[in-house]
Amino acid sequence: MAGSLDFLRLRQSVGSIDPSTQNIVFLCAFIGFGAKAGMIPLHIWLPKAHPAAPTHVSALMSGVMIETAIYGLCRFCLDFLGAGPAWWGVIVLILAIVSSVLGVLYAVMEHDVKRLLAYSSVENIGIILLGVGAGLVFAAKGQSGLAAVAWVAALYHVMSHAICKSLLFMGAGAVLQSTHTKDMECLGRLIRKMPSTAVFFLTGAAAISALPALNGFVSEWMTFQALFYLPQSMAGALGKVFSAFLLASLGLTRALAAACFVKAFGIAFLAKPRSIQAEQAREVNHPMLFSMAVLAGLCLVLGLWPAPLLTILGQALSGRGVIEPAQAFAGFNWQVIAIRAGSASGDLQMPVVAVLLLLGGALAWGITRLYGRSQTAQGETWTCGMVPSARMEYTATGFSKPIRLAFKAILRPQHETIADLTPNRYFGRRLHYHVSFTDIFSAVYRPINCGIIRAAQFMKVIQAGSVQLYIGYITAITVLALILSTRW
Repeated sequence: MAGSLDFLRLRQSVGSIDPSTQNIVFLCAFIGFGAKAGMIPLHIWLPKAHPAAPTHVSALMSGVMIETAIYGLCRFCLDFLGAGPAWWGVIVLILAIVSSVLGVLYAVMEHDVKRLLAYSSVENIGIILLGVGAGLVFAAKGQSGLAAVAWVAALYHVMSHAICKSLLFMGAGAVLQSTHTKDMECLGRLIRKMPSTAVFFLTGAAAISALPALNGFVSEWMTFQALFYLPQSMAGALGKVFSAFLLASLGLTRALAAACFVKAFGIAFLAKPRSIQAEQAREVNHPMLFSMAVLAGLCLVLGLWPAPLLTILGQALSGRGVIEPAQAFAGFNWQVIAIRAGSASGDLQMPVVAVLLLLGGALAWGITRLYGRSQTAQGETWTCGMVPSARMEYTATGFSKPIRLAFKAILRPQHETIADLTPNRYFGRRLHYHVSFTDIFSAVYRPINCGIIRAAQFMKVIQAGSVQLYIGYITAITVLALILSTRW
């Protein structure tokens, strides 16, 4: 249509694309960029690739590489295709909520800290696509202000996820370098051995769990706001129910994400060490700590003062022909918490909230120091006369069991129990309990994988390395070409 691959020419040709071609281009772009972003059901590569890569590469893959897929999808939707039908956004919303819920469920079940973070990336891609899908629906209905809310929420979460996930992967890399293991079942009490890493990892975990005063809260709160207005654009009772389902599912995702990172931080950094590697862990070097400190600082800054970045995103979206962010920005401050009681109302700025929390904490600390009891006695937890050991602690498997039972129809866990029997019925027996999970979409990809392997084995037989055989192939193809050219 445009006769060129130049972005400006492609933008100018938006009106000349017929609807059927526009739909095909959108679906192809969505499938391609969705696969690169790790959207379910095209995510099967991501949890395998990210844990296998070196940690700094994993940080770039999860924090930068998959975000470029969102950038590409945004360019297609905003620049090259323009406002399309509402069913574009509905498809994006459906796959987005599936990605967010299933991604966080598999993250909660993981014991490998890097695989946990990889599945968390699948979840966050789903949250980003919720904003994209809502923006497409609003744009299709001509609600430019609400479309601006949704698109800015999606793009802000792109930045938030890039920072948080890079910080968490770097923290996981520090743990791996110090303990030489990624298995959370072999960690514990690293907060004593690696205090700085623990603080930075906790900051990233809190940010990606969308706790207030951090950057994850800003983007996800804006996503919630966009979804709250979605029923205005969804016609009929089914549309209203679908919108309510999206809101409830996003709330469930945030609760599961909080549980996921409570597990990750608690099992890895608290309690007693569960292995010799954890007992011998040491803090990493200062350059590694500095890189994590920079990202942790960005999490705090973008959570307390999101306005500059929001303004930049609004300017980037202006003039795209689909939305006008100025309509949404007018009269609305993105970083406020509205307080209303009867006829009184007021706006409480997020930096003010943070300062009040800090002042409250300082006041409590001061009162405790002045009037609290100064004498404390430290000792082991009372366990009926026994000294507590690491064997008495919650494991990562035990921590996630309630969620595993609640969602067993989706997760389909496989249990394996091995008993070391001894002549004594009551003493000396040891049980080894192992739980594993299979991605529900692996059943779809397994036949394809087997077909590719069979085709590769066939090609291996054909390509045997014999020069004479290759000459025979060339001769046969040449003869066939001559026969077809002469139409015998």
